[in-house]
Amino acid sequence: MQPKLKALLVDDETKILQNLQAVLPWERLGIHVVGHAGNGLQALSAVKASNPDVILCDIRMPVMDGIDFLRELRLYGSKAKVIMLTGYQEFEYARSVIKYEVREYFLKPIDYDELEGLLFDIAQEIRSPGTLVMQKPHAAARGIDCKRAGAMLMAFAKEYIDAHLSSDLGINDIADYLNISPSYFAILFKQCYSKTFLEYVTSKRLELAKTYLLSSDVSITQIGKMVGYEDRRYFTKVFQKHTGMIPSEFREKGRLLNEA
Repeated sequence: MQPKLKALLVDDETKILQNLQAVLPWERLGIHVVGHAGNGLQALSAVKASNPDVILCDIRMPVMDGIDFLRELRLYGSKAKVIMLTGYQEFEYARSVIKYEVREYFLKPIDYDELEGLLFDIAQEIRSPGTLVMQKPHAAARGIDCKRAGAMLMAFAKEYIDAHLSSDLGINDIADYLNISPSYFAILFKQCYSKTFLEYVTSKRLELAKTYLLSSDVSITQIGKMVGYEDRRYFTKVFQKHTGMIPSEFREKGRLLNEA
């Protein structure tokens, strides 16, 4: 029988600590909870005392928050797998910890079934590094799950894209904004939304272009620029490829339908 792994739970809300301890099947996962901490400073002391393998840590805490704790954790030399508990509103905080090797982001409110599946995967990774992780049946097909890892990043990526459709937008721009590599961003985006970054941007731009064509008298050249296509010929080519009509035909057909 393999020795139990050690876990540390860090959150300033006592109720969350109690739920994490009580709801998750630690025994079945082969993990022993070695301690609780209410802030990063307490967590550092616990790390030095018990050397945990897995740490579940909130981001916003008094005295020392999750970001500072994570930085100090890595400076101390701990290789513990860290799951950061966070919310969408804490994105600017969360993206600054990517360089400190966060294993996964987990969004609040906590889905304990999903968290159990994640802990199962992490336990296997620790016990058998470099081997293919076999997922639990109820957690099949999670991969990079949009309820957890990458969800916050991709939600903010979408917001950024939608707000910058008229600009010359590329993968490198989004990756820089998120503070992650372009290749990692491309993988996350495709797995979360089942389409590539370019496919998503093109579809959003054309949706917007259709709205402008049907609801305004703005020139096609200007509409193209408004949705990110500086060159009218290229805009027309893309529009025709995806709709079967050039923009002027689409506008005319739309107006005829409205008059009918």
